[in-house]
Amino acid sequence: SSFGKELRLGANMDFDDDEEYLEKDQHEFIDVQDSLKDLESWPSKQRGYKGLCSFCVFIILYIVMLSMQLRVGQSYAIDSAFRSFLNEGLDEVYTQEQFWEYLIKEPEEEEGGGGGAGEAGESEEVEYEGIMSSLFVNSWYNGDAYLTSEQGYILDYNKLVGGAKIVQTRGVKTNDGCTELLGPSAYDRFYPDCYLEVLTDEPFTGSLDESMDWINSSFAVDSSGAFSAFFSVADGRDLNIQRALALKQARWTDKQTRGIAIKFAFYNGNLGLFTFCAIELNFDVGGIFTNGNHITIQSINMEPYRSNDDRIRLALEVIFMIWVSQQAAFFARDSFEKATASKKGWRVLLNLWTAVDTANLSLFFIYIAFRTLVLWMIYTNSITVPTNKYEAILEDVSAVQSSQLVINFLNLFIGLLRFFKYYAFQERLNVINKTFENAFTDLYHFVIMFGVIFGGYAVMAHILFGPSVKSYSSVGRALMTCWQMLLGEFDYEAIEYVNPEMAAIFFITFMFLVTIVLVNILLAILIDAYTKATQDQEGISIFAEVGKGVVKSVNHMRGHTRQFNDDDMKKALEKLRNKGLSRVTAQQIGEILTTKNRGDVQFSQQVNLEDIVNDHPNLHHISMKDEEVATDDMNKISGYPVELIDNIESVLRENAYLRHRVQTTT
Repeated sequence: SSFGKELRLGANMDFDDDEEYLEKDQHEFIDVQDSLKDLESWPSKQRGYKGLCSFCVFIILYIVMLSMQLRVGQSYAIDSAFRSFLNEGLDEVYTQEQFWEYLIKEPEEEEGGGGGAGEAGESEEVEYEGIMSSLFVNSWYNGDAYLTSEQGYILDYNKLVGGAKIVQTRGVKTNDGCTELLGPSAYDRFYPDCYLEVLTDEPFTGSLDESMDWINSSFAVDSSGAFSAFFSVADGRDLNIQRALALKQARWTDKQTRGIAIKFAFYNGNLGLFTFCAIELNFDVGGIFTNGNHITIQSINMEPYRSNDDRIRLALEVIFMIWVSQQAAFFARDSFEKATASKKGWRVLLNLWTAVDTANLSLFFIYIAFRTLVLWMIYTNSITVPTNKYEAILEDVSAVQSSQLVINFLNLFIGLLRFFKYYAFQERLNVINKTFENAFTDLYHFVIMFGVIFGGYAVMAHILFGPSVKSYSSVGRALMTCWQMLLGEFDYEAIEYVNPEMAAIFFITFMFLVTIVLVNILLAILIDAYTKATQDQEGISIFAEVGKGVVKSVNHMRGHTRQFNDDDMKKALEKLRNKGLSRVTAQQIGEILTTKNRGDVQFSQQVNLEDIVNDHPNLHHISMKDEEVATDDMNKISGYPVELIDNIESVLRENAYLRHRVQTTT
């Protein structure tokens, strides 16, 4: 036939030896199906990228605002200096006697020495040590006395506000043995007095000397409801030391003492911060201070809006409050719409992400309330310095700020969880969510198994080693110590000292069952779930894919500069797909867009259609060689007769070669 003759006209064309053709036979096409799929899913992805970026900016704003409020760098400079200063000798305080030595240590008497030395000693001033001596410094390091304006400085740059206050809490004492605490006992007469943890505010006398009127008030509760002794900076170092010695001689602390705290505040003008400090010791009926010694150091800005930086922070705080209110309003609106649109009603909101969003927004409002409370306390209780009284407002603000720090931690933690919600729209970002979803059933059963074994070992350690080792003295401490063992931190010698044989059995079996077996089972579960979550994803890296998505979002935000929108592109691709085309060129799409089916959108003469189509962010471009194009086309006509297929293949190859030659000659 003529058709067969035409097919064979170029049968002997030697285009296989054309090296230039073989090197440049790459052609760009657009995958119709993938492009349509991307166009249909893009609106939800675009909302996802906008939501993720918006939440990132929101969290960054929150962190910057908190850093400016807390002035972390300056606060750390004070904290590190005073924590080292106060910790010196504090780790050795276990008993009441050692507490008084830490507070005011009397100089040791030197042995030997002649009468001349003794006479010299009588004329010399006694040098006391301890925290009281360090708080009320009255001279320079070379012995020169401080001027009046220099009184009250601690560590050179921090000036004491008012003075220092020592506070104790007292427990109830029974006179009928420990019947009230433990029930009747045959040993009540042998041990007639028992001391309870229940606190009391009843006055006591100790061995108080009636002549010492100035410390009498320390043996009764003050206006704050505590037993306290105040040492004013105006009284000077020597008088305050004498008063501390008088309290010691009057046996101000005794068996009823349950806790002692040394509290003071100072101001650093270089940093513009007040700082509240407290050294807290809890006394146990076992005979020593328990739970370690706790030091609280909290810096406070009593002039929160004095500088330009503070005013910038004020602007950020206002923006933050408006943003939180807007988020809450949108969340309430969306929740209402979901509940009214669903047949389940409000039950549709009973899911993890709704709970996380609700908790996070609620905590943000609690944080705003705490911040407002701090500002109200500061502005309604201004401090006038110098002062000769204990400024309780600094302690009160410190307590509120400490609670606010807990709220901040919870907010940031839940905020990190909310990021996983915003990852759901993007397959690469959603891989962790999918991993936990795939592993949920196995993890659920693993947690039960792990809890039984791990908890069992903790209880065993508590029973076996708890009476002798502090790390296992309670179930909570035993759990934490076993967790540290799991992470590779342990003190084997401590338990070996108690029971060498059982310590070896406990340690070896714990390390094998928990650290080796259970941890590797957990890793196997997560790795298997992760493999399932990523098996359908392409080889492109997460950074490249997310970056591509962000670029798409930016391009779509400036989409008004394009002369056609996504709907136009979608209609053009659907029209080409209906014609049976799976891959097309940018020129073919451009021709469809310029037809009457485009609607009201018109192109100017100067517009390059191919460039506009190629720049569209949602089109999937593929690069194919002529041989690959021919093979792909042949797959579509595989049902034709063999002779016809051979002829079509020859025509396709010749057509591709001739098109290449025409392009190179023109």
